Amino acid sequence: MPARDGGGAALVACVPFVPERRFGDAAALFRATEEWYQSYAEGMGRLLAAMTEPFRPDRVNVLLAHLFTDGAVPGGGEHQITIGIEYAVSPSRLPATASYVALGHVHRPQGVRGAPSPTRYAGSLLQLDFGETEQTKSVTIVEAAPGRPAKVREVALSAGRRLLDVGGTLDEVLAKGRQLPDAYLRVFVDTDGPVPGISEQVRDALPGAVDVKLRYDRTEPGDEGPPLSSLEPRDQFLAYFRREHGVEAVAEDLVAVFDEVFEEVQGGGP
Repeated sequence: MPARDGGGAALVACVPFVPERRFGDAAALFRATEEWYQSYAEGMGRLLAAMTEPFRPDRVNVLLAHLFTDGAVPGGGEHQITIGIEYAVSPSRLPATASYVALGHVHRPQGVRGAPSPTRYAGSLLQLDFGETEQTKSVTIVEAAPGRPAKVREVALSAGRRLLDVGGTLDEVLAKGRQLPDAYLRVFVDTDGPVPGISEQVRDALPGAVDVKLRYDRTEPGDEGPPLSSLEPRDQFLAYFRREHGVEAVAEDLVAVFDEVFEEVQGGGP
């Protein structure tokens, strides 16, 4: 790939994500023998070596690869990928001849420790789920020249709609949400129990609310009791509601609505 100013050229090797079940197909491209299949990580190491074999010292050498590395932290940060993951590749298997290694798969921006060349996950440009609410997204700027390690810097991004959590009583979440008109919200409403229609009420007031959850003390599930099929429809509804929402008491007005609907259905039958 020639430089735009005509002052040089880069050699770029591209490796897409290779699922474990398909690794044999990818390895076959390089006439691999059975020893390639001893482990996914070992095979991927050889695949990376084959793809970067044309790298030259008088060129900027860049590897673009979609893969996990040992120790990488996923987008939500709730788990750490370890050597035990079958498709995790040791950073030591990345090429030492690369000026820079650009990796994809992990949403959280991060460098890769233990790699023989400057290596980084640039991460996603936007927050992709609510596990990423605390992350600052960024782009990675790389300055590279033949024969020298690349200089890498991170530039934070401020554009785009954020994903944010908002919690509290109904009045509190509505007040907080109105101050965040450009964000997508996951809303936690503190209540004493199930409140019919509250999700619609929140979404009507806060167009950015994409998920509404109720927070209240739930009862532990006990004996399931008789099969639902042996109960009358009204008791079936009560048993289902208690089990689904983790409560004992069911609001009388909700039961009255069920009775009304059931009566209408029964009256409209043949």
